[in-house]
Amino acid sequence: MVRNSDFVDLIMKLMDLLGLIQFYEGITVPEEFAEMNPVWRGFYIFRAGGDEEKAEELFANEADDKAEEEFEKLMNSELNYKFVQAVLRELLKDVTLYLSSDVIDSLREVGVSKVEVWLDEFGRVVDVATDKPAPDDIRSKLIEMFNTSQRIDEILRRYGISVEYNM
Repeated sequence: MVRNSDFVDLIMKLMDLLGLIQFYEGITVPEEFAEMNPVWRGFYIFRAGGDEEKAEELFANEADDKAEEEFEKLMNSELNYKFVQAVLRELLKDVTLYLSSDVIDSLREVGVSKVEVWLDEFGRVVDVATDKPAPDDIRSKLIEMFNTSQRIDEILRRYGISVEYNM
């Protein structure tokens, strides 16, 4: 029998290989939902039936002991594909954030607060513009990121950079 804990062990090894573990170093007790590692965020999303807003509410309103008990039960039970799906979705967010962190840092350094994105008739990003001058290499990286990641606009918004789409 494959247990959820076997899957979590594999995910943690993958995060270590990708260098993602550094995101969570120094955070002993996360104060915000986004500060948790993808396994715990996936756990709360799984418990909230896939609804991220409900998951954040659960996290904010729940006693830690209760969550830890339920987490232990889940870890010792047979592999649950909805849990796996939730964790993988959250891991993808963190991988995207990790890969885009240098671009986001560069945008923040020059004070960018808005990115405009131009799409072609097929929905591919063909150009981007920022409200403050940004280096050309950052613009080309942004175009590539928008074309390869569905979550980049969500990540930019998390850092206070609004995104507007144009045809």
